[in-house]
Amino acid sequence: MADLAVIGILMVSMGFVMWIGHVLAGMVGAADDRPEGGR
Repeated sequence: MADLAVIGILMVSMGFVMWIGHVLAGMVGAADDRPEGGR
C-alpha cells in the first residue's frame, strides 16, 4: 500500500505541476496575444 500511496502522490504532484504550467502558458499567451498558441 505504501508503494501505491507514493505513486499516487507522484501522479498528483506531476498533474499539479502540469496544470500550473498550462495556466502560466495561457497567461503568457494571453499577454503576448499570439494566435498560434497550441494548447
